[in-house]
Amino acid sequence: MGSTGERSVNLWLLCALATIDGMDLQLLPASFRALEASLGMSPPKLALLAVCQDVAFSLSGPVWGSLADNGFSRRRLLCLGATSWGILTMILAFVSSFPMMAVLRVLNGACLGLLVPITQSIIAETSSVGDRGYNFGLIQFSNNAIGQVVATLVVTSISNQMLFGVEGWRVAFFGVGLLSLIVAAVVNIFMEEEPRPYTPENVGIVTEFKKFASYFKIRTFVVVVLQGMVGTIPGAALMFATMYFQYLGLLDWQAAAAFSMYVLGGGCGGLLGGIIGDRLAGYSRDHGRPFTAQLSVFLGIPLVAAVFTMRPSADNALITMGGMMFMLGVLSSWCATGCNKPIFTQIVPPGSQASVMAWEFCLEHTSGHILGPVAVGYVSQHFFGYTSSTQQVQNMPPEVRIANADALGKSIALSTVLPWTLCFVLYGFLHYTYKHDCRPEGPLGKASDTKQLQDDAPTENECYQTL
Repeated sequence: MGSTGERSVNLWLLCALATIDGMDLQLLPASFRALEASLGMSPPKLALLAVCQDVAFSLSGPVWGSLADNGFSRRRLLCLGATSWGILTMILAFVSSFPMMAVLRVLNGACLGLLVPITQSIIAETSSVGDRGYNFGLIQFSNNAIGQVVATLVVTSISNQMLFGVEGWRVAFFGVGLLSLIVAAVVNIFMEEEPRPYTPENVGIVTEFKKFASYFKIRTFVVVVLQGMVGTIPGAALMFATMYFQYLGLLDWQAAAAFSMYVLGGGCGGLLGGIIGDRLAGYSRDHGRPFTAQLSVFLGIPLVAAVFTMRPSADNALITMGGMMFMLGVLSSWCATGCNKPIFTQIVPPGSQASVMAWEFCLEHTSGHILGPVAVGYVSQHFFGYTSSTQQVQNMPPEVRIANADALGKSIALSTVLPWTLCFVLYGFLHYTYKHDCRPEGPLGKASDTKQLQDDAPTENECYQTL
């Protein structure tokens, strides 16, 4: 993609899209309590809405990845996706029926699913090896620290209020949808993209599944997918954190602030993790990035256990929970930017960058985002005695409120500590597999063309030869 200036503009446009994506993804969990009170939705139903969007989000990725890898304009794909999810989000503001909301969340998720593989493809093409972690971190910072934080603070604060005679959560959905349309127009005008040969004959279900099957010959891909299938469960389970803080007795804006500290920390941590991963990879190509991921998981486990099993005093609940959630976000968010995404740019050829990320994301998020919300919703209600209610929290009997807080807290803790422990173990295998699967880079730090790589590289254990 063109000159340094054009690449910089494109990077900032990707950050703008990531910001809107973060806002859209956070709309639902930020409105959980409002949807329970307004529409009578229990935690299992709320979890099902989250699952509908997340599964569609994950399953649609390979389709977008295949189009991007085979030369279809990535600018047009990004504009199409942003426009579509904007319109669908605006329609959601007018819906009250659970089945209709579920259908719209599926369609919305399918549109949101294009951002991850296309971002992977663009960053892999335009970044040097030493900058990839930082660039991925910058995009994650935009998604988490800006998009999700703004949505958490604003949406949670207004979701239970009436604004101009309209329920606050509906106003929030409409507003985010409108912003998506504006960003789509900006991307269409300013994003630069060099023409690439379009090969529609390579776009198809059979071709894509053959390509997908070939990835399993890459041991590093298998390890990252396995850890991701359990490592995404905690992130999905934490969708109930805002609701947990509300039951602890925090006001809506305080609960939003406490959870937003986690999201803000995650954005800062993603950027920090990308920098740490780049630095450690400079010291040890084979072990730097795997160690970055293991360190992040190791530091996150005790923090998440403490947050959801302790009950701070009412006087300092916001400060205590906000501070701990920020540290949890900072320390537990290095894996994607410091390890997974940069590693994927080096284990497959340039023509597979979007596809490999899409399939990895599909497998891990389909698993994690089904098990995470469902585990919290089901376990809290059927094992820890959660009682669903349409009453506002402040009007509930204290014993019911406290019991619901305990039930949600225990469920979230259980759904985070166990998966992260297994995740830590699985990342250990990368210390062996990555050094065998990593392919060489061109003189500028970017991937050379596939044929040249195959001509110059050693023949044993080179993953790109299997694709």
